Amino acid sequence: MKKIQLTFVLLFVITSFYSQNNDLYELTGPAKMLGSWEGEIKNAITFNSSSQANFKIVRGQQGMMLTLEHKSKSIILDQIEKPEQEGFIKVYEFDFDDDNDSEIIVFSRDYTQAYCRVFKISNGLVEMIGDFSPQFQVMVSKNLINFPYGGQGLSNEYYFRNDSFFELVYHNP
Repeated sequence: MKKIQLTFVLLFVITSFYSQNNDLYELTGPAKMLGSWEGEIKNAITFNSSSQANFKIVRGQQGMMLTLEHKSKSIILDQIEKPEQEGFIKVYEFDFDDDNDSEIIVFSRDYTQAYCRVFKISNGLVEMIGDFSPQFQVMVSKNLINFPYGGQGLSNEYYFRNDSFFELVYHNP
């Protein structure tokens, strides 16, 4: 009986450690990382994309904010309310449809869950074209974004076409 209790305690400690480890959260594929924030921030972090957009991560009264500054407009793309509790923001660019206009992928985590949002910037307009809740990992490839979950090789996969994502559903005949 003590062996079983010790096993459960050990399993709980290990899973608690991994659930707080931001190294598990990653985006894989040919996307280019533009910038990221993890941990304490004292000054604003700024970085640019190939679409001439400027990004800024700052600490505000409501937590960490990622803003996009493009053509004299400032738009909040993401916000983490309690960044001291293992939050992060990672910003990537990737051209899903090879139209020479990269989409912006924002992968973030607050103290409760992870988020993946995809934005399109066109003619000074910013549009969110995808809003997902991945478990740990995001995988991108031409026309696809994939979110593995569990340990059995299962995933939620979305196809990108005409500036929209469509969930792929596989049927087992």
